Amino acid sequence: MYVYLLLSKNYDVFKIGKTINPKVRIKRLAKSFDYAFSGSWVIECDSEDKAVIIEGRLQSMFSEWNIENMPRIEGYTEFYDSSCFDLVLSSLITPECDFIEGVEQMYPLESINDLPPWA
Repeated sequence: MYVYLLLSKNYDVFKIGKTINPKVRIKRLAKSFDYAFSGSWVIECDSEDKAVIIEGRLQSMFSEWNIENMPRIEGYTEFYDSSCFDLVLSSLITPECDFIEGVEQMYPLESINDLPPWA
């Protein structure tokens, strides 16, 4: 299971979400919203439960940056102001992070092809 942080190409926002298959999910989302792969991240988790925890904790920790007036596209409630993007990333790598246990790997994206073949 994976958690993703996808930057927008056209707006100062990014999306926090989870998926079983990042390639399929990102391609599906790209039909309704233009994402910038460069700078985006995919986080591989060791279980679905861990992905749910990480996604929920990130969304809770950064709720003050949640964008509530996004167009009603798939996953529209999961958009955040990009001004907190670096804080989100740093929260994932700090030793004090108490919910990061269970993360297998973090993948920076330049393109959809940067994901591992099994993703």
